[in-house]
Amino acid sequence: MRNHWRLPKENAFWYTGEDWLQNLLNTCDADTRNKILIMLWRAWFLRDNIIHSDGKEAISRSVAFLLKYEEVRSVQEKSEAERGMFCMDLFEQHCPDPLKPVGKQWRPPGKGVIKLNTDASVDPASGVSACGAVARNEQAAPVFSMGCKLGKCTTVEEAEGLALLSGLQTLATYYNGSIHVELDCLTLVKAISPGAANQSYLFPIVADIKTELCKFRSHLIEWVQREKNKLAHGLAAFASRNGDLLKLAGVPDELSDILWKDCNLTD
Repeated sequence: MRNHWRLPKENAFWYTGEDWLQNLLNTCDADTRNKILIMLWRAWFLRDNIIHSDGKEAISRSVAFLLKYEEVRSVQEKSEAERGMFCMDLFEQHCPDPLKPVGKQWRPPGKGVIKLNTDASVDPASGVSACGAVARNEQAAPVFSMGCKLGKCTTVEEAEGLALLSGLQTLATYYNGSIHVELDCLTLVKAISPGAANQSYLFPIVADIKTELCKFRSHLIEWVQREKNKLAHGLAAFASRNGDLLKLAGVPDELSDILWKDCNLTD
């Protein structure tokens, strides 16, 4: 990668203690930090390829992938900063601040929009996590509900990011129109916001989320309080207990009461 990117000297990457990566990134400008993080992300992919696959991924292919990925990421960030949150395109009216939730009860999306709610469940002792997601139309009818185990996550934010990514990937299988996404993790909402300079460990997940968002005609991301995200939370807990699930046009029977309340209660 040194033939293409300006990177710190090799000894700067040596392990010097648990804060070695933070110390390395602190010496770099924003552009170099981004490149180091996606390079380490690719290195983790290569590790998985060795352990779980044939281990024959060529270095030249990884170099080509990283160069193309950085090119796409740069173009995407510039484009997002210019066009904002798509609020006018999505609702044809002024939308509320995505960081200031309105009301305490879940609301159906606008006409022609699918609303996606996602959440994660994390065991604080083991770090073992699960995610839940539900997509509903303007009549509050489920398009699908899903949940799956995520394995160990180092933080709640990581699990929340993977939950959103899983929900978007599932929704993209069935739909590519306008979407309204709600989640109760403020840190993640800020990281996804247009123009956000994301230098955290969440960068690889956020990058994947933004890639998935590009598959839809338009999108709005909003932070909501837990009261407006009960069904997604219930799906994550269900998956944690019972394993992976995917239900089209419905939810598990034990969560039907939450779905009914979302359909019938108002603020």
